[in-house]
Amino acid sequence: MKTPLTFEIYSTSKELPPIWNKIAKENIFLTSSYLEILEKAAPKNMNCFFIGVFKNETLIGIALSQFLDLNKLESFGERDKCLKTMIRNFAFKKFSSHVLFIGNNMLTGQNAYAFSDDIDTGEGIKTIHQAATSLIKILKKRK
Repeated sequence: MKTPLTFEIYSTSKELPPIWNKIAKENIFLTSSYLEILEKAAPKNMNCFFIGVFKNETLIGIALSQFLDLNKLESFGERDKCLKTMIRNFAFKKFSSHVLFIGNNMLTGQNAYAFSDDIDTGEGIKTIHQAATSLIKILKKRK
């Protein structure tokens, strides 16, 4: 029988387990020092969350999540003062105002998660999905 994986959501990089960097070993963009800088430099409309995936009580996977509140942006581009710009700004504010990323919305490539060799990637991704669902519920409660 398989041991079920669990997750923990961290709101700040200061809460990350000491073993975090061992899992992030080959990806500088997932190390605790980079995440701390990212957290400090984040625009005011972005919140970072960090997901730890556990087997029993051992950290075996990590992931970065970012929540963007586009309502806090003053503009989505002011190339000109035409009707098209006003419609685009209205549409973005009404229909895509809250976005949750698993990964770093400012980078391309596989910088969203890392797993140790002790985890099946499919199971790890399922657990990250469960964490994202939980994070959505938390964010909805906070409004």
